[in-house]
Amino acid sequence: MTPHSITSKILELCNAVCPGQKPVYIPVDPLPNQKVNDCFRIIPKHIDAHGGKQIIGWAIWESIEFMIIEAEFHAIWRSPTGEQVDISPKDAAVKRVLFLPDPSRKYEGPQVLDNIRHPMIDDPLLKEVCIIFHNIHIASNEPDVTYDAETGLAVSPKLLMMYYKMEQLRMAVRQRYGNH
Repeated sequence: MTPHSITSKILELCNAVCPGQKPVYIPVDPLPNQKVNDCFRIIPKHIDAHGGKQIIGWAIWESIEFMIIEAEFHAIWRSPTGEQVDISPKDAAVKRVLFLPDPSRKYEGPQVLDNIRHPMIDDPLLKEVCIIFHNIHIASNEPDVTYDAETGLAVSPKLLMMYYKMEQLRMAVRQRYGNH
């Protein structure tokens, strides 16, 4: 979910991801009939039809369920008049996204960059959550992976074990910190 406010932990994450840049809230106005989370395909097509520019950076999210914050490689659209809008549909309805511009990055194809995750508080359990998410990303890009047609999840024997471990971690976080 989009963070309600820009906390010191969020600023630490942003500084680690792209030093010197500040996160800003950007309105979300998703284009209809577009694939969810497909900003790097949607925006160039939109620019061809309407002008403007693609701004590359990171969407900053909070996962209360896992007690982590994360930066997801992302892009937004800057209109010819300078208005910045996130036009990519999301998994969940959000009115705004916290966006960290990163002028040093370029899009080089799907799944190149993993999300960058930090625990909300200093806890070895939450650090383990960040590590398993990273390991899932790496395993999802291995050659023996297939994708489940219904869920879209990457599937392999190694990944199934990791998904099981993730579920164990989810329950441990819930037990330690309660339902959020």
